[in-house]
Amino acid sequence: MKLKLIMAAVLILGGTGGFYWYSKEDKVEALSSEKLQSNQAKNESTNEQVKSDAPKTEPNDVSEKANQEQKVESWNGQWLQSGDGYDADLEIKDENGSTFQMTLTLNIQGEVLGLAGEANVNNGKATYVDQWTFPNCTLDMSIQGDKIHINGSDECSNSEEIGKYFSGDYLLKESKEKYTDTLASRKILNVSQDQIIQSIIKADYKTFLDNIEMGELANEKYGTEDTSVLEGKTTDGKVGSIIIIDPFLHYYIGSIVGENKIKIYTNDADYRDTIHPIIEMWSKELGNYQVEFADPPTT
Repeated sequence: MKLKLIMAAVLILGGTGGFYWYSKEDKVEALSSEKLQSNQAKNESTNEQVKSDAPKTEPNDVSEKANQEQKVESWNGQWLQSGDGYDADLEIKDENGSTFQMTLTLNIQGEVLGLAGEANVNNGKATYVDQWTFPNCTLDMSIQGDKIHINGSDECSNSEEIGKYFSGDYLLKESKEKYTDTLASRKILNVSQDQIIQSIIKADYKTFLDNIEMGELANEKYGTEDTSVLEGKTTDGKVGSIIIIDPFLHYYIGSIVGENKIKIYTNDADYRDTIHPIIEMWSKELGNYQVEFADPPTT
C-alpha cells in the first residue's frame, strides 16, 4: 500500500466519538457539530432532487409492507471493514424505506476522517453524496444479507488517495445489545478507539472488559512520549490489562486470562507472534505468566 502519511497519531483518552485528526503535538481538530450540521444540510439539499426524481411506490399488500420492514431492519446497524493498515466503520440508523442517516469513519496509518449525512434508499440500494470532506464523493451501496458493498466514485479520493478505502465490503457487527457496556461507555477510550479494539479482540471483548473496569495512563511509567500506554485495572485495583497505541495506530493489547496466562492481541502484522517491549515489561511486573498470541501467523 502506497500512501503518504499525513499525520502521526497518538491516543486521546477519555474523549467522545467524532472525527479526529491526531498529531504528535497532541492537537486534535474535530468536525464541530456546526460543521456536521452544515454538512448534513448540504447533503440533504443535494439529495432532495434525487429523491424527487426517484419512482415512488406504495405497498399494495401485506407482503410488500413486510418486505419494506425487513429492509429497514437490515440497513440499520454497525458495519465494519478492515484491511492492511486500515479500519473503516459504517453506522446506519433511522432507515425509513427511502432514506437513512449514516456515519462512515476511516482510520488509516495515522489519519482519521469521516463522512456523515443522509443517504437515499431504493430497492435494496442506497446512494450518498458528500459535500464536505470530499465534495461530490458518491457512495453507491448495496446490501446482501449481513454484508454491505460500497463503490466510491473518483471524487472520494483526495490527493493522498485516502478516500478510496471507503469502498469495499462491510460486514455486520454483532448485535449492539451485546456491547452496550463498552470502553467508550465507561469513558476509558473514545468511540473510534473502542471500535478498533473490538475489531481486534473480537469474541474476547466481553472478557477483556472484566480486566479494565478503570484505566490509568502509564506513559511516564514506561518512558513513552509519542506512544500512548493505558493500564487497565479491576475495581479492586488489580492490574488486569494494558493497551498500547503507537503513532501509526498500531494497537498492542495484553489481557490476563485464567490464573497464569496473558493473551496478546494486535493489528500489527510484525507483532503477531512477538511481544511488544512495553508488554514484556508489564508482564514481568506481574510475575510468572505464560504468553498466548491471539492471532499467530500460520506456517
